[in-house]
Amino acid sequence: MAWDTILFDLDGTLTDSGPGIINGVEYTVEQMGLPRHERSFYRRFIGPPLQWSFQEFFGLEEDRAKEAVRTYRAYYTETGIWENAPYPGIGALLAELEAAGKVLMVASAKPEVMAVRVLEHFGLMEHLRYVAGASLNEARDQKSEAIRRCLERSAGRAVMVGDRLYDVRGAHENGIGAIGVLYGYGGRQELEEAGADALAEDVPALRQLLLTGTEINTKE
Repeated sequence: MAWDTILFDLDGTLTDSGPGIINGVEYTVEQMGLPRHERSFYRRFIGPPLQWSFQEFFGLEEDRAKEAVRTYRAYYTETGIWENAPYPGIGALLAELEAAGKVLMVASAKPEVMAVRVLEHFGLMEHLRYVAGASLNEARDQKSEAIRRCLERSAGRAVMVGDRLYDVRGAHENGIGAIGVLYGYGGRQELEEAGADALAEDVPALRQLLLTGTEINTKE
């Protein structure tokens, strides 16, 4: 299988943004007096839209969830956004894919302006044709919508690469395949249950899959 356009998730796929996101949620919990949990509980905030996450995982009403998002972003935009780093080998992978003629894009649930800041800061933006993300007011926040906007600017066969079930579902809703990466925050069970078409254990395995169309055996 050869792909002409490759869409990447950002958090948990290109960069390890977990520490900043988790710290931001902990800050919000403290500031708003929400029930405290172990840090591992907050990993579930990596991937889906923030407002939905606060409503789903804390049972907040819409207005209270919007307040939580504003509180979170007060921390994240100044500090949490930089508690982050590309996964080893990602920069080289993007450069190699670009050199091979692949069109590279990012489809993220992160606000688009923040996604671009991160990508530019880590020198990844230069390899990308387009970045689609959420709006700051989360009026546009579904992963499937970000993928759709990428596909409107692409041609040929496309695939989505991500670490969470939202990436797989969003890809399938748009009629394209999905590669799940196991080094991120979703895990094998989540990705398999979501119906990922292939799995990549690490960045070298992802490289082989994207450049040759063959999958290292990760499903044993």
